Formats: sequence, structure tokens, C-alpha cells
Amino acid sequence: MKRQKPSKPRTSIVTMDMGIPVEVKTVSVSGDGSIEFFDGKGNSLQPVKATLERSYERAKGPKVLSRIPVDGSARISSDPNTALLAYDTIFSIDTNTRSIGGQEISIAAVVLGKWTQRSPSPILGFAPVHALEFRNVDCHPDLLALKQHIVQMEGDPNRSSAGLIAFIVDSHLGNLSKIASRELPVLDDCFFPEWADLLYASDAAKDSLVNMLLRASDSAANNLLQHIEGGSGYAASQVEAPEHSSYFRVWHFQGAIKQPKKTDIASPGS
Repeated sequence: MKRQKPSKPRTSIVTMDMGIPVEVKTVSVSGDGSIEFFDGKGNSLQPVKATLERSYERAKGPKVLSRIPVDGSARISSDPNTALLAYDTIFSIDTNTRSIGGQEISIAAVVLGKWTQRSPSPILGFAPVHALEFRNVDCHPDLLALKQHIVQMEGDPNRSSAGLIAFIVDSHLGNLSKIASRELPVLDDCFFPEWADLLYASDAAKDSLVNMLLRASDSAANNLLQHIEGGSGYAASQVEAPEHSSYFRVWHFQGAIKQPKKTDIASPGS
């Protein structure tokens, strides 16, 4: 899966919170897109937190393609791919729903990304690793999928070995900052964990890694829905269905950390 040149001009916006009122006198932009800010005395200014947003213009307003928190203690980059280098383990989660056999079936496909090389030229290996199947949910399926993934990882004794973790989603853009800061719960009494960051990406772009990861999740979810619609059968729920869902099943994909292929075949988890 190769990055494609955008058909519409992109706008990158860096929003910074300095923590206290400051006056920026000078802005330095390097050839690699990194940005540094200085006060009137030439002192470098470091924000408490910062966000990189990428979008393109359209008649009804800007289309946001990605929104990524960036480390204010380092040189801030306007390149979303550079911003993604801050994370050791990246999960992209996309949920698609389809009416099949009189039931509303939601598939949340999870793509795992790991850097196989960070320098001199970064290389990210990624592929679908598993999917969560819910049926007849009574809430937003994207939030239910994110909650389930968080709950599963909270109980993993090896979670710390994953390093800095990022979750990429494509919904609830208006509330994501409050969910990430734990002002709002993900769902019910589940709050976003402090050991991860929450990123937004749209599947409407192919020119940055964060969007390619989301598109891979979307493709895996659609392929699995087609597989189920084609007659995979109605197996007994593997475990007790979580709250908000009448049925739960886990699917596992083969070929983790390889280039995802449309021919990947999913099979029920054991």
C-alpha cells in the first residue's frame, strides 16, 4: 500500500497551549517541516501541549483528515508521519455495521502498526491482527469497540512492553479531546487510559500513514462483513456478550506486521 499524492491542497495547523500567556516573536521552520518558536529575547518556547491537524478546504467547511497530539518538549513537526514516530505501538480501530440476516452486525477491525525502522528512512509495518464482532448494539459501536480494546489491554501484564501506545479512530471528532483528557468517558464508566494517546484519522486520504492505517482497518472490517454475509454461519458467542451487545465474537487475521492484502482470510478465534 503506497502513499498517494493528494488531489486537493492540504493545510496543516499546529495548535499550542503554552500554559501561561506568552508572546511569540519569531517562528523558525526547517526544511523537514519542524517548527520552533522564540520570544523577544530569542529564548525557545515550549508548549505544555500541542496538536497537529491536517485538512483540506471544501464548500461546507474544512475536511479534517487527521488530528495528532505532538510532544511540545521537542521540535514540533508539521508532518503527520514524523508525529507518528513518537509512538512505539499503534492501533487503528474502525467499525463498520451492516444488516445481515435480520441483525445489525458491527465489525471493529484492529490494525497493529510497529516501526521496523526509524532511521535513516522510517518504515512502518502494519496489518490487521483481530476484529471484534458485535450484534444489535444499543450504543455507538465505535465507542463500544474502543472500550473493549482498552479493557482488554488494561488487564494485560505485558502492556508496558508495548512502549508508548496510540489509538487511531475516525469518529466523534468533536469530543475526542475531552475523551482523551478524561473529561468525558469513552463509554459508561470506562475512561481513556493515561498510558496511551488518542488520534483521529479519516479514510478520505491516502497520503499519510495515519490515514493509511485507518483505511486498512476500514478495508479489513468490510472484508469480514462480506465473509459473514457470504455464509460464515451463526456460531455460539465465544464468551458472554459485553453490555450493549447481544452477541460477541473475536476473529483473528493471519500475517501480522506484514503488508495487508485484500486476500487476507479471517477465521473465528478460539
